[in-house]
Amino acid sequence: MKPKNVDVFLKALPPDLRAVLFYGPDEGLARERAVNLALRLVPDVNDPFNVVDLAPASVTSDMARIADEMGAQSLMGGRRLVRLRGAEDNVAPAVQNAFSQLPPGDSFLIIEAGDLRPTSPLRKLFEGADVAAALPCYEADERDRLRLAEEEFKAAGVSATRDALQLLAGLLASDRALARQEIEKLITYAGPKGKLDYEDVSTAIGDSATLESDAAIWLAADGKLPELDRALGRLYADGLPTIAILRAAQRHLQRLYSVVASRDPLPLAMEQLKPPIFWKDRERFTAQASRWRQDRLEQAIARVGEAEVHCKTTGLRDTTMCSRALLAVASLAARRAA
Repeated sequence: MKPKNVDVFLKALPPDLRAVLFYGPDEGLARERAVNLALRLVPDVNDPFNVVDLAPASVTSDMARIADEMGAQSLMGGRRLVRLRGAEDNVAPAVQNAFSQLPPGDSFLIIEAGDLRPTSPLRKLFEGADVAAALPCYEADERDRLRLAEEEFKAAGVSATRDALQLLAGLLASDRALARQEIEKLITYAGPKGKLDYEDVSTAIGDSATLESDAAIWLAADGKLPELDRALGRLYADGLPTIAILRAAQRHLQRLYSVVASRDPLPLAMEQLKPPIFWKDRERFTAQASRWRQDRLEQAIARVGEAEVHCKTTGLRDTTMCSRALLAVASLAARRAA
């Protein structure tokens, strides 16, 4: 099955569900959801009698391994949980074998995989089975990251100013696990019943490389090529991943696009952005939105997206591809300004 809302589905699992596949680009979220589900099924995920962790290699070399483990009886009683992490499509035949001879009882299978395409045999197998579900784990956007931070702060008794939250939403990693680590660092920094302001967030997690990355993205959208080239050189020297730079660029360009493509007046369209534009950046964002055309933004977004794919798949120098993409964005901005 293929649930529409993952969080709602996980809160009320169908009684006949026997297997779940967590997949997607956010491996931290997949891992978090898998552990939370496992803890609902068994008291201790490290229990050697009720929980078995399989390696993908052991499954591909023995097609009956998953079925055997799901059918095995626990020596100490209780529900049996089978976990398989780091799975790829080559485990699909073994999973198919397990589904075809699913043993009676309540044994459960949890699989964690990376980003799977719609044509993935493993993903299609879980989507098409009545006793299984395929649950995507996509990387959080700024709104999701902001919601996560607010929830964690509330649970810890920590408060934050609006400026602090807006800065935090832009600084947090899109991977859930990494974002949670940064939030926990801030909670520790604030202390019991503490209150975080803009300077606190900047000091605690706003490392110079990340803030410099934001500056480079703004320079690209401004069309300032020489300044952008120098800023990118500093980022590469600091070791900031090119994927992080490109994704930050995508987020900024998409926010510009939503404003430029809107039928509402510019000020109203900007007010509708979530999270809102930080007050210190409003004038600059307004200038960029006034400069860019919708078709040019479409080209820019596509160019940055292609660069990310190439960085992951071609094996070519990723800094070169990142620079070419962002300099192309700056060229589009400069051309529009001329």
